[in-house]
Amino acid sequence: MPLLLWICTFILIYSVSNAARETPYSDYREAFIDSSMGSWQDPLSSQNALCTEGLAQYHEGHYSKAMDLFKAAAEDGLPEAQHNLGLMYSSGIGVEKDDRKAAAWYRKAAEQGLPISQFELGSLYYSGQGVSQDFKKAFAWCMKAAENGFSTAFFTLGNLYMNGVGVQQDDANAIKWFTAAARSGDVQAQLQLANMYASGTGVMQDYPEAIKWYSKAARKEDPMAQFNLGNLYAYGKGTPKNFELAAKWFSLAAEGGNPQAQHNMGYFCNKGIAMPKDPSRAAYWFTLAAEQGYPPSQASLGIMYRDGLGVEKSLETAYMFLRIASNNDYPAAQALLDKLIGQMTDKEISRGESLAREWLEADRLY
Repeated sequence: MPLLLWICTFILIYSVSNAARETPYSDYREAFIDSSMGSWQDPLSSQNALCTEGLAQYHEGHYSKAMDLFKAAAEDGLPEAQHNLGLMYSSGIGVEKDDRKAAAWYRKAAEQGLPISQFELGSLYYSGQGVSQDFKKAFAWCMKAAENGFSTAFFTLGNLYMNGVGVQQDDANAIKWFTAAARSGDVQAQLQLANMYASGTGVMQDYPEAIKWYSKAARKEDPMAQFNLGNLYAYGKGTPKNFELAAKWFSLAAEGGNPQAQHNMGYFCNKGIAMPKDPSRAAYWFTLAAEQGYPPSQASLGIMYRDGLGVEKSLETAYMFLRIASNNDYPAAQALLDKLIGQMTDKEISRGESLAREWLEADRLY
């Protein structure tokens, strides 16, 4: 059997983002806003002047003065100042954190039509911070923000529709809002949309369309998009098979810290695919992925240390990596470990077991 061929396979991931399913409401916090950024008030009004001076005081670290200025303008009805007060209470900067007061000030600005405050208020309803948790109200305020052109809300609406949170589950509307967010330049949305086209989730499977959106996110240095784009080139999905382009995108994703891409780079280096064969470089990439807890790379390192390929031969270290991979529920590693044990002395096994325990303990600490 060719070395590592059945362990170091390409890792093809087209699953819809778990992050989107777990946290439909984006974790978003805008900077403080100036009343000149879209107020419905007279730009020369005293309220605007107070808000602008409040921002200046805030940026100079004079939080108490900023609070007083924002409050004066907010009490006179300036929505930007109301939003800024909400943000100070929400973040606990310059004032004791108070989600209820944050929600109250966001609501005042939201009811005047300030999109960012509508979004923030929806976020509080989603999380139940400062208000009773209410997914329907979270959805309603997010929709208002989106309809008023707040692009961050587009992606969140897509997630809410996709997961049926606060609204009936609706793939068509999820795609609609993910597309709007992606077109506005939202990298998360571009990745999510590409995942859905690649997997056929909520839409007809369309690899060329997936490539289009992966490419946009990949050019913005998103490691998962770079990794998935590399997979499409490696497998020839929606495009002619091209290992050189696959290697390019795997390399970028690997340098960005993606463990699956690091593993695939190890495989390419070890097999000499689209690059000179280099077991030492393969071991380097496998090690980076193994340190992130990626079982296929841990098992691959076990084989390399067993056979002395690109690293100094060490049955004890081989035992360690295979034990760790097996502990991480990688069945192939246990079969390899059982065979390896037959080649080792009791002392070597004991030392390998000790190394594995040390690794696992260190991993738990971090």
